Amino acid sequence: THPNNGWLNLAGNEYVTASKSSVFDFGTGSISFDMWIKGDGNPSADTFPLYIGTSATGRISIYTGTSGSMELALDEGTQEVKCETSATDWNDGDWHYLACVVNRDNATPFLQVFQDDKLVAQENDFGSFTSVMTLDCSNGDVVIGLHGESDTPKYNGAVDEVRIYNRVLVDVVDGGLASPSDTKNLTVSTTGEILKNYKHGKGKHKN
Repeated sequence: THPNNGWLNLAGNEYVTASKSSVFDFGTGSISFDMWIKGDGNPSADTFPLYIGTSATGRISIYTGTSGSMELALDEGTQEVKCETSATDWNDGDWHYLACVVNRDNATPFLQVFQDDKLVAQENDFGSFTSVMTLDCSNGDVVIGLHGESDTPKYNGAVDEVRIYNRVLVDVVDGGLASPSDTKNLTVSTTGEILKNYKHGKGKHKN
């Protein structure tokens, strides 16, 4: 952490690791993540603001691609499901609030990615990764700024206020999804905790 501010300045050559823990055995429950990120230009390969677990036994990864997209991926060891945004401006040098929701409370499970106060991607097709399959990410470290099972590449930018929840972080999307299969309007405003957390940090992370 840079001494002149309270966030992690990773700059493409640093990362932070927290030791593995049984609390990251998520079982069949819902999960949410949120954080503030500031990417400095699109990377030459996928880079990871957050990576938890191992590909062999269970992992969750959040990464940005070469086009500027952001992707949430779950892998329980044999099956994988992903939710990817379009080439949204995640790496434009400005702070953005990123929230990801794994909703397994619903009869039809789904993934969501939010940028600032808008829902920008949703995935409803879990394929073989059903709501009853367990997701145990407790066998690998929590890594901020790096793929947890590879030394390169490292995330080029800043990260702040990474939070992990064992519940759904949002329950209402204004004017948007009436059901998980309704994807007619993804750039809709959100309410609830995601909006509250975004508004709370907006003044702090304003260039």
